[in-house]
Amino acid sequence: MVFGVYNAAAQYYRFAAADVASADFRAKAISLVLAGGLVGGIVGPETSKLTVDLLQTHYLGAYLSLIWFLVLVVLVVQLLDIPVPAAAAPQGADAAARADHGAAVFVVAVFAAAIAYGVMNLLMTATPLAMGICGHPYSAAATVIGWHVIGMLGRRSSPARSSSASECCR
Repeated sequence: MVFGVYNAAAQYYRFAAADVASADFRAKAISLVLAGGLVGGIVGPETSKLTVDLLQTHYLGAYLSLIWFLVLVVLVVQLLDIPVPAAAAPQGADAAARADHGAAVFVVAVFAAAIAYGVMNLLMTATPLAMGICGHPYSAAATVIGWHVIGMLGRRSSPARSSSASECCR
């Protein structure tokens, strides 16, 4: 439950950083969100290495530390004052056709995102399991996942990718 609430909050502020920032601050806002992800790619695996055997039940300390971080992020996001953007009504005679096209694009985008997220979760779950079966220590698997996150977010930091979420569908 905590992870689901966190995902909703995290996805919201990621897009809000691009959509509600002023034009001159937008690139910096996106960079700050990506930098937070990069920090998480380092802090998360390192914290899990320190807490995986902290309690008597293996992994319980790592899960509890993750829940603590997730709750902390959700509480911080609650403190942000993110204005609600005004809805722009479509203009012109073909507004209904554009609305139908927009709905179809939205459905395809959600379907593609769900498939991609599922594949990513499968791979990020299977990799540490396979590494453990092959005899690699937990710390090595945590390092691999951390570098994956760093590579994934670091790749997105190019200036050509710094458009807002609303601009990607135009």
